[in-house]
Amino acid sequence: MIHKVFNTTSLLIVLLIKSNAAFASDEGPTVNSPSFDCQKAATEVEHKICSSNLLSGLDVWMAYVYQLSITKGDKKKIKTEQIAWLKTRKSCLNKPRDSLFGSSQLESCYVDRIIELIKENNIKRDREFYIKLAQRMAIDIPENFTNKATEFVFFKNLNESLDGFFNGHCRYNATQVMYYKPPILITKVNGSNVCGGISRIITDKTEYCEKDKSFHQGSIWTCKPENLTDKDFLLGYIAVNSFENFINEHSNQGNNLFIDYLYSFPIHSLAETSASHGRYSRVFSDQFIKLLEDNFQTLLPIAEQHQAEFKEVLSGMSCTLKHIKRNQNWKEIFKSSPSPESLGRYWHGRQFTGCNTYDKRIAGQFYTYKELYIQLWRHLYLAGGMERAIKLLDQINSADI
Repeated sequence: MIHKVFNTTSLLIVLLIKSNAAFASDEGPTVNSPSFDCQKAATEVEHKICSSNLLSGLDVWMAYVYQLSITKGDKKKIKTEQIAWLKTRKSCLNKPRDSLFGSSQLESCYVDRIIELIKENNIKRDREFYIKLAQRMAIDIPENFTNKATEFVFFKNLNESLDGFFNGHCRYNATQVMYYKPPILITKVNGSNVCGGISRIITDKTEYCEKDKSFHQGSIWTCKPENLTDKDFLLGYIAVNSFENFINEHSNQGNNLFIDYLYSFPIHSLAETSASHGRYSRVFSDQFIKLLEDNFQTLLPIAEQHQAEFKEVLSGMSCTLKHIKRNQNWKEIFKSSPSPESLGRYWHGRQFTGCNTYDKRIAGQFYTYKELYIQLWRHLYLAGGMERAIKLLDQINSADI
């Protein structure tokens, strides 16, 4: 399904600045006119361009790239080649459609010529290039931004939207700031791809580190600056793995959003605590739980935003912990590795009685809430973070949230 986000350039800019909304859409930015006056359109090609937002945008692209080309390359040669191209442009109307992007051959002719000019004349498509191109399309560029992350994402979306003219806007990615606390930036991408006639929804998140006045893509675990406190690092990590990332994927199943998060987070890879599991093992380590403990008051507002769901998870964790400790063999059970015949990964949760309230299936999954909570306790135990987690659970249960 394609999401039609914006219809006019002015609305697009207002939404982007005020609510960090997505810039790109499957229709692309609205182009007021091509590079020529449509009231004076005389040929079939010119009328075709004036009737198409996509072709109008490509015509603006062409005019701008051509102007840059004659200032960089052999002016006489480029002009001669451009005149020849304009004379043959009409023939593009009668050629078969380009099946790859479902665009007309006229669009493909434009794209091929634009790319040719860019390559032959070494035109650099930097920020200044896109700003001037956007201005030619009557897209306003804000003079001020809330912060560096907002500015970075604005131009990322601007470039994505303007480049979309090359593929007929069959694909777009709309980026939003999900978390920003220098030097950590985490963005969320929602988009769609219908290129080739196959519709796909695009969702993703990307981590950046702010260095040397620019953002560099890379895990916050590997590029943590020396001056970043554990508290800020922890908050950044929680933002990366926030269950909000998975709401679109699972909320239609009616589950507790915290449960959706626990399922979506790669819990299944945490049964062992070897170094090969990288950062995921750290989530349940004693050190990580200590960070949660030390920054409890700072993190509490996150839970307060979703009180009912958070308390439901706390209640389930408390109940399963009580019944785990009642079984004298709980440590041996947690250390054991069930065979394939032993009902799979959530076998451990089925070795404990009680907590019948939570012994109900999670929508869309093959296990129950109870089994998930017990598996989570198992991972905490194997990673050495269980005792601190118990203390933290008591601290949270005693807090007034």
